[in-house]
Formats: sequence, C-alpha cells, structure tokens
Amino acid sequence: MFAAALTGSVLAIRAGMSVTGILILAMATGVGGGLLRDVVINRPVPTVVQQPVFLALVYGAVLLVLLVGQLRFAWLLSPRLDRWLDGFDALGIAAFTVTGVLIALRMQVEPLLLWGPMLSVLTAGGGMLVREFIRGRGEGLLQCGVLYHEITFGCSLLLSLVLVGYSERETYRVQDLELSVILTMALVMLIRLTAIQRGWRSPDLGADRLRRSAPISDPEPPADLPDRESRCK
Repeated sequence: MFAAALTGSVLAIRAGMSVTGILILAMATGVGGGLLRDVVINRPVPTVVQQPVFLALVYGAVLLVLLVGQLRFAWLLSPRLDRWLDGFDALGIAAFTVTGVLIALRMQVEPLLLWGPMLSVLTAGGGMLVREFIRGRGEGLLQCGVLYHEITFGCSLLLSLVLVGYSERETYRVQDLELSVILTMALVMLIRLTAIQRGWRSPDLGADRLRRSAPISDPEPPADLPDRESRCK
C-alpha cells in the first residue's frame, strides 16, 4: 500500500497537481481498490477503517514525496525514477494480489477458486483504475496490450489452488501457507518487471486490426443537387 501510494504521489506531482490532488491520487492508488473490494463482498467495516495504519501509510508516502520534491524536485521528473516507479508498481500489485485471495479466504467467500482471483483483480486494479481516471487516462489501463490484470488473475488463481489444496489436508503447517504467499508475491513481481523490460503484451484480440481500419463515413451529396428546402419551394 505504501509503494502504491508513492507511485500515485509521484504521478500527481508530474501532472502538476496541488497538495490536495496529490493526496487524493495517493489515496485512490493505495486504498481505492480495497474499498471497492469490501463493497463488493459487503464487508461491514472496510479494512482501511478497521486498521487506520493503512491510511497512515498513505499520508507517510505523500509527505515523503513532498519532502523529496522540496529538496530535489528535478529528480521526481527524471526518467531514472521510472525504474523505481516500476518497482514500486510491481510491489504494489504483488501485495494486492495476495491480499485479495487472503480476504476471500478470511471472509469465507466460496468458492475460493472463483472469488479469490476476482477480489485480487479488484484490489490490485481498482485503485489504479480510479487513479488513471482522475488523470484522464482510465481507458489505457483496460486496453489490450497492457499486461497488467492478467498477471494478477493468473497468480491469484494459482495461490487459490494452493490454499484449496491445503484446506483439504487434515494437517498442514502455517509456515507452508506463509511460504506460498511469499512465493506468489515474488512471482507477480518477477513477471511484471520482466514484462516491462522485455515489452511483453497481452493478446490484442483483434484490437490492432480495429485501430488500423479506417472509419466508414457517410458519402457527401453532390454539390449540384439542391437542398430539400429549395426543392420544396
């Protein structure tokens, strides 16, 4: 959550937003997906309300970025920072991916194989989607070619399968569950960073052909034909 809020704060500064705008964008990125997830599963008290430390992390991220902006503002605009932002983005996706599955398990939302990936996608992508809509770029996150939600869905489905397998055992170690969560986070980060570095893209499903096709416009009437009003006179 802290990493996601950092990313939102830096993007807000790059967009020239005010302090209020920076805070809103950081909150949307950090806790927006969790709030959306809790609304979907009808959770009585959202997680961010139960544990205010999450909101404190968002405030801390904003204060850190504002402090860095006062000391070295040019560094926030430097392309070198993009690598750090990619790392924070991958870390945020990884944390949100496992959080969605664990929330589904804790709330006993069944079947886990269906709800686990869905809540993970809402948690990881909901806040970032709100962030991009605030920036006026909401459609870009959902367009074909952006390998983003597919990583969350696939890895959360894998973690759900592992947890279902453990639940069918008579005995299991808590350390094994913790290891599964850590390995899932590492896998999400690895795939996301590799996709950015090597330019991996999701299937376009014909989107490129649609963009290349020219729109069909209505033919214009000949210039020598009189308009309707003149014909009626």
